[in-house]
Order: sequence, then structure tokens, then C-alpha cells
Amino acid sequence: MNKMYLLLGLFFGCTVPRVAIDNDLKTETIVESGLSKLEIYNKAIRWFFEPSGFSKMVLEVQDSAKGVLIGHGITNVDLQMIGYAVNFTMRIDIKDNTCGFKSFNYNINGNSSMSQQLANRAQSNITNIEKSLFKYLSSEESNKDFYK
Repeated sequence: MNKMYLLLGLFFGCTVPRVAIDNDLKTETIVESGLSKLEIYNKAIRWFFEPSGFSKMVLEVQDSAKGVLIGHGITNVDLQMIGYAVNFTMRIDIKDNTCGFKSFNYNINGNSSMSQQLANRAQSNITNIEKSLFKYLSSEESNKDFYK
């Protein structure tokens, strides 16, 4: 019986509540490119599946006709020598010569007193994710055939 209490104590003592941060926190960036809607769309899909040091991402909605990609990402943030996972939603809107990136719905595994500090650091990581997308769209590397 004591072992069961010990296991329950360890389990519930180690779980960290999920905190939804202020929903006003978001990023929005639009860049111009010399690419067609289809070229941007195809490169953006490839970018989603490239390994990234910033985040782990899952693509959930692909609509080539509307030029929309929606996915979820997780980025890790260190604060006071502890790592926290920050979940977010991202949307990529694509038109001829233009690509927009939005991130929103931030959720953090942590306590509410730290949520703003974590959010600020997460937003910095997500800005780097945006930059990696726009760099990928303009790179020659992304033009290569995937299997060659």
C-alpha cells in the first residue's frame, strides 16, 4: 500500500500544469519572393519536414487551392536551468510572390508566474523558426530533388 502512495506521489508531484498564455501573444510576418504560389507551397511543405534545431512540427492542414498550411509546433525554452516545452499553432498563407507566417495559441508546461518570461523566450525561438522558413524559400538547396 505504501508503494502505491509513493508512486502516486511521484506521479502527481512531477506533473506540471499546462498554462495557456495571453492569447494576444502572436507573431505575424509577410515576405515577398519571386516565386509562384505553387513553388512557395511545395517548398514550405518540404521545410516542414526538414530537421530543425528550433522546434518539432506537425503539419495538420494542407490546402493547395487556398494556399494554406496549418500545423502545430513545440519549441523548448530554458529558464532558470529548467527546460520547458512551449506548444504553438502556426499558419502559413501563400499567394503568388508572397508568403505569410503566423503563430498563435501558445501553451506552456509550467506555472503561471513564469508564463510571461517563457512566452518571451518562446517568441524569440519562433521568430527564428520564421526566419528559417523564409531563408529556406529563397535557398537553392530547397530547389534540389529530395531523393538525389
